[in-house]
Amino acid sequence: MSGPSEPLLLSHIGADDSNVDHKTRPEALTFDSIVEHSLSDFGFWQLFQVILVGLTLLFDAQQIFITVYTDAYPTWHSWEWDGGSTDKTIISDFGLECSSSLLRGMPTSAFYIGGIVGGFVLALIPDGFLGRKKLFVNGFSKSQTWSYAMVLISERVSTKWRPRATMIPFTFFVLGFMSLSGIAYLAQHSSWRFLYLYTAVPALLYCIFLYIFALESPRWLHLQGNDEEAIKVLKSMSSKNKPYLESLVSVLPLEQETSEELPRRSSVLVNTLLGGASGVLCFVLSVLGKTGIAFAFELATFFCARIGFNLMAVYMVEMFPTCVRSSATMMFRQALVVGGACCPLIASIVRDLPSVSFAIFGVAMSGLGLFVLILPETKGSSLCDTMEEQEKRDQAINSSRC
Repeated sequence: MSGPSEPLLLSHIGADDSNVDHKTRPEALTFDSIVEHSLSDFGFWQLFQVILVGLTLLFDAQQIFITVYTDAYPTWHSWEWDGGSTDKTIISDFGLECSSSLLRGMPTSAFYIGGIVGGFVLALIPDGFLGRKKLFVNGFSKSQTWSYAMVLISERVSTKWRPRATMIPFTFFVLGFMSLSGIAYLAQHSSWRFLYLYTAVPALLYCIFLYIFALESPRWLHLQGNDEEAIKVLKSMSSKNKPYLESLVSVLPLEQETSEELPRRSSVLVNTLLGGASGVLCFVLSVLGKTGIAFAFELATFFCARIGFNLMAVYMVEMFPTCVRSSATMMFRQALVVGGACCPLIASIVRDLPSVSFAIFGVAMSGLGLFVLILPETKGSSLCDTMEEQEKRDQAINSSRC
């Protein structure tokens, strides 16, 4: 069996094969070119796999935002909670209504603190230990399901379709957040524990369905030396290219055309700067009493932050090779979790003047967004599998700029 850094299935291509042109000799027939060629058309089964894996962000959004309802501060009259139940939220159930703002924000932050600890533990697991699929469906990796979903989707589509395919999970993220409002409305007279139950059971059933029907990453399989299984996965996802995959002697395009117009780096920078400015303006206008206009800038802040985050997710996938891509995206997710842990505390501390939190978020967004200027441009680049390939590609990009 060939090693991870060797051209794919050299034993399947004879050195004296008369049908092989000198341009398609094994040294030109890399696994990356095979993936790009076989997955060049975004067919039904590729879309099915993207949707199947992307659904995880729907359940991820529910767990992220569920604390908005379970940790809410319930209303009360005449020394009794509305609804006559003391366990509707965590605040009333544990008697935190008269506690400090810092303590009231701790239940929400506890979820993110657990995510931080779990994320660092999972980051220690090597990329080649369990694979994409097994790490993705195991229950102990809840804090990093988003990272696994992004990596698994990006490694199973071509360069041309990667930006579009990786946007589909974020659509499910928004739908998950919206569906949570309906679930919370139906469970408004129940204990906060039932809300967790109503969102956890469908997620469990989804994990079983995912484990049965989701395919492993062909790039990861190739990196482990399992080329036959990698080709089998590619055949399942691209039935029209089966003859090509079986022969592996067709002329391969060394470069893939893309229809992308905006570069990664400048797109992320523009969104972070606009989002940061909108956050600061939201604070200023709120202080001046112009709440209507301030609300518009509040939406603009969220809009820009969301777009910038989505673009940065694609950016992270393209910057790192397959051998460390999962660990790298975990660190990206960890930054999100750290921010999520800080937000409830900041909101509780500045509860008397809520708009201050938008000023803090805006300054942080614009300031940290400037670091994207030191990152390389990856628009239209194919994914690398090893560190050696990544270094060669980066050197080629730097040389082309000189």
